[in-house]
Amino acid sequence: MRWSELGGSSPPTTRTPTFALAYATADVPLHSLTFAPETLVVGCTSSGGVFTPRGYLRGAHALFFDEADGVDVGVAGMPTTAENAREFAAEAARQIATQLGRAPDTLLLHGT
Repeated sequence: MRWSELGGSSPPTTRTPTFALAYATADVPLHSLTFAPETLVVGCTSSGGVFTPRGYLRGAHALFFDEADGVDVGVAGMPTTAENAREFAAEAARQIATQLGRAPDTLLLHGT
């Protein structure tokens, strides 16, 4: 796993990430962020900042994972309302378990 400030001066890696967990403050033009075509990217925007190893910062940041990290990822997304969020979150968890072929060790839920 490797953290990077996107568009910053993070050291390059020789391995292509299979997964990126990306976060950016709302002032970042998201269309300017680029990733390798084979990298699955999941993320969210934040109005205030992003928690990073260097503190709570503005800008765009990501955790990159590659095959050596042994991280399996499943993704599900769906629109919800306050009234059906619990039901839809449970459905998303079921979809991810199906994708992984097992119950996930960790679920990351973004409510925006």
